[in-house]
Amino acid sequence: MNILICSDGFPYVVSALQKYLANDEIIPSAIPDLPSHLPTADVIIPAMHFIGPEVMDASSARMIHQFGVGLEGVDIDAASQRGLYVANVPGSIAMSNAISVAEHAIFLMLALARQYPQARQNLQAGVWGQPQGLGIKGKTVCILGMGSIGKALARRLAPFEVTLLGIKRDPTTGIEPDLGLEFLGGPADLPSVLPRTDFVVLA
Repeated sequence: MNILICSDGFPYVVSALQKYLANDEIIPSAIPDLPSHLPTADVIIPAMHFIGPEVMDASSARMIHQFGVGLEGVDIDAASQRGLYVANVPGSIAMSNAISVAEHAIFLMLALARQYPQARQNLQAGVWGQPQGLGIKGKTVCILGMGSIGKALARRLAPFEVTLLGIKRDPTTGIEPDLGLEFLGGPADLPSVLPRTDFVVLA
């Protein structure tokens, strides 16, 4: 079986798949080289590339399998019309990378607040205490998207004593009370929420 990854930027995915699919060929491909690999692909992993009718018709694939939760990059209707199976990684906390992504988001927030790149350069140059940076305690964080990642992030931000605002497509469905959100709204609330926000996380 030929498994085509529509990117050459995820070397770990190649080695991880090869570990379990030793008899199959894993093909990472830069986007310009995709046309040469599509005719022999049995499975397509979109990565960050959009899989539409043109890509489907140019391939011999029987399945499109995203290695993340989101399937926004796959034309589901076109796949259904062509009898192609479409799958992704389940979004539950236990099965997904939500915790890792949430932790990474906090790392980026801290790096931004502390102006980490400049602070590192200054430290290497022997300059101490500049830039001063900021703490995130008392700041306001808006999480756009309250799925698995958004929930994991909210729970991990609680000890930082920040004010949490959540935005989801349908806020009327509610959300777990233990997330500690001061506000939960929908996309229409963004104009009133963003001006009071110090950090915005797109989840």
